Amino acid sequence: MMRYFVMAALLCAALAASETWHTAYVDEPVFGSKMRVMQTGIEHNDTVILIHGLGGKGYEDWRGVIPELQKQFHILAFDLPGFGKSDAPAGKYSPGNYAKIIHTLRGKYARGEVTVVGHSMGGAVALRYAADYPEDFATLVLVDAAGILQRTAYVKHMAELPIEMESGPKFLVNTVARVKNFSNTIVEKMNGFSLPVDVLNESDTAWNMLFSDSVGGNAGLSLVEEDFSEVITRIAHRTYILWGDKDGIAPLRTGKMLTGRMQNASLHVFKGADHVPMVSHREQFNRLLMEILNKKVPRTPKKKLPMASSEDLYCQGEAGVTYSGAYDEIIIDRSRAVRLVDVTARKIRVMGSLATFENVSVLSENVALETTKSVIEMTNVTLAGSEAIHAEGSRLDMAGVSLIGDKSAVTIGQESRLVFSASDSSSAEYKGFVHGDYNRAEVNLDTLF
Repeated sequence: MMRYFVMAALLCAALAASETWHTAYVDEPVFGSKMRVMQTGIEHNDTVILIHGLGGKGYEDWRGVIPELQKQFHILAFDLPGFGKSDAPAGKYSPGNYAKIIHTLRGKYARGEVTVVGHSMGGAVALRYAADYPEDFATLVLVDAAGILQRTAYVKHMAELPIEMESGPKFLVNTVARVKNFSNTIVEKMNGFSLPVDVLNESDTAWNMLFSDSVGGNAGLSLVEEDFSEVITRIAHRTYILWGDKDGIAPLRTGKMLTGRMQNASLHVFKGADHVPMVSHREQFNRLLMEILNKKVPRTPKKKLPMASSEDLYCQGEAGVTYSGAYDEIIIDRSRAVRLVDVTARKIRVMGSLATFENVSVLSENVALETTKSVIEMTNVTLAGSEAIHAEGSRLDMAGVSLIGDKSAVTIGQESRLVFSASDSSSAEYKGFVHGDYNRAEVNLDTLF
């Protein structure tokens, strides 16, 4: 009964607050359509811009957040074209096009110091907005930003089985790891059959015909096809990344990668939260957001890795183990669900194993990483040597990875698959960003970047 009264009281408070929301329909400049704009807290001097994600409710996704924010801040929210009560015009619903619209609205309505908060697709739009119009605002808040990983890596996360692998009997961890490995292989093969995006991008008519009845498909494909590699490295805004650790739509891995790649970012994780922490953990979310807006959340310094040591690590036949620290050479042999976290080494060899690397740095005089018939997921990893990677019959999923090779960055012998998300490579053949899916054999991959 008490829970009923609390819920009723919260609903009444939200409805009362919404009576001060001022809505209007305005002409937007990109698609030439009408879009719904909402303002509240108009008596305050500083503005918070709220950018919603995919979903039919538009800015009303922020209904549980706005009543708290409007007590101290001017709020500017809107339904992006195609969503909520705005028109759904023809055209590509890309982060770049949405960023142009927000820039116009900011110039017309915002005041004082401006903070931008983007959720899910709105987080990706906010990233593009920060890169394209850096002088428009000072602080960026990303909430479970979706679509930043390369398409294959993103789809693979969506298809993962909801099974924890960190604990349990060794034989069970081995079995689960093998099942996950099999499911990821199928996803990668299926993802090879994709829409002819290059053709669609070159033809507005084809794009509009394909997505005439699918707003979500339009915005979703535009999102996953966007390459944020260069964007996220040049954003200098004070950035706070908020994430639910149980997000089944946008993996926490994305938040970790963004934190590692961005100049001035810190990560805050809501334990037990899903893709919409402002709903599932509303009080906790609102409290943290208000502290951010009032500049009461200090910057979290980036973690420094230990110096490499003369100690070797030999992991053979293990399952579900995690290693941290400094090593000379690391050998992972016929093992499953092995994690290297906050590790420095001079060389890593992986053979017949499934492994995860997170915050790993390898500085070698020879090949930094040799992998044979293995599956490795890497996030925020630096591999440097005469050759950064040599792969034989392996599958590597890399996000926020830097490859530095005096001779070459990646050479492949037996056919291997390498997926890069927002990564970079430097070698004699190529220097720049890498974001793509490569399935090759007997090749110096640098020549294909």
